[in-house]
Amino acid sequence: MAKYIISDTHFNHKNIIKYCDRPFTDISDMNNTIINNWNNVIKEDDIVYHLGDFFLGDKECLKELVSKLNGTIYLIRGNHDKLSVKSYEECGIKVLKNAPIYLDDYQVVLSHKPLPDTMIKENYLNLHGHIHNKKLEDNYDLDKHLNVSCDVLDFKPVLLDKLIKDYNEGIIYITGDTHREFSRLDNIDFRKNDMLIILGDAGINYFLNIRDMIEKEKLKVHNIKFFCIRGNHEERPENIDTYKEVEMFGGKVFAEDDFPHLIFAKDGEIYNFNNKKVLVIGGAYSVDKYYRLITGNNWFSDEQLTPEEMESIYNKVKDKHFDLVLTHTCPRKYEPTEVFMSGIDQSKIDKSMEDFLDRVEENISYDKWYCGHYHTEKKIDKLEFMFKNIKKLFDDDYILIQDNPKEKVYTK
Repeated sequence: MAKYIISDTHFNHKNIIKYCDRPFTDISDMNNTIINNWNNVIKEDDIVYHLGDFFLGDKECLKELVSKLNGTIYLIRGNHDKLSVKSYEECGIKVLKNAPIYLDDYQVVLSHKPLPDTMIKENYLNLHGHIHNKKLEDNYDLDKHLNVSCDVLDFKPVLLDKLIKDYNEGIIYITGDTHREFSRLDNIDFRKNDMLIILGDAGINYFLNIRDMIEKEKLKVHNIKFFCIRGNHEERPENIDTYKEVEMFGGKVFAEDDFPHLIFAKDGEIYNFNNKKVLVIGGAYSVDKYYRLITGNNWFSDEQLTPEEMESIYNKVKDKHFDLVLTHTCPRKYEPTEVFMSGIDQSKIDKSMEDFLDRVEENISYDKWYCGHYHTEKKIDKLEFMFKNIKKLFDDDYILIQDNPKEKVYTK
């Protein structure tokens, strides 16, 4: 028997799709997806703590819904749970009547709405729902609260033990190119031990003047580490005087004394993230190179790896296995030609980076490969392109979906 947790499923609630921008076409799509997700992780003898706003409807509707869900549900009623305690219990749900509920074995307190800081015991964590995919208000201590609304759990229950472990150790998230536009982070309650991987073109080493410094200062508000792969629209950190090469995650990275939370990977380095072996290779060709040169926009002459760098990295990684590969561009065989810019003669584009990554891909083994660069969301074989979506690196759980990747799954 395992214990899971979730909140705010809102089964049968049509308007919640619009209110919370859920990636579903209608109630049927939402209900079926959440039910399938639920049953894929929950066994019959498991316990699920549901922290409120379970469904809308009458008792008969509730009875039918509960019959489709595995496990035993313990419910803290939310503001949308209108039936009587007796009705819920006659349909097989155990109602927790004296909320908030303390689980001392886990040092957590369960509630529907976030509790005031003063109501939370010392060294305890408040697991709550209610806010869906919104951020907590500023008067709450983020390190005392954790939102478990299904909107931030990829619409499926999460194992309570794993949730607490991830909270204590920090979660690694991943997203695509940001280009100095970080608004996608605004509604995410990051914790101090969390880290966000950006798959290139973060945009904070672009102007190489005070404007970059101002942008870096702004990022301090998120109170997390940023691990950046080098893109093609930014200067190499090793070419900037303020960066130092230091040891981190079992390999070499670049960081500045004034911004130690903004970390740039070294091309071709192998890192250890949560005991996973991770290969990182940055760089790409700018298809708008000549437009940039004509208009006076920045273009970086060493945006791609040199032939010598490519050969050195290839000899370092060939015949090895990696849990993850993180690159800015992709192997040529996987280029998303459907999003290529119109009016550009592809025969005149330098594909040396993509050809190099083809060679790497064919001569290593790996479990998953992520890349950015193309401003699209797409999965093909074991490779995934990312842009504005944000997901947990190792769980495949999307916490922000601005373009539904489930609509773009390809095989090759």
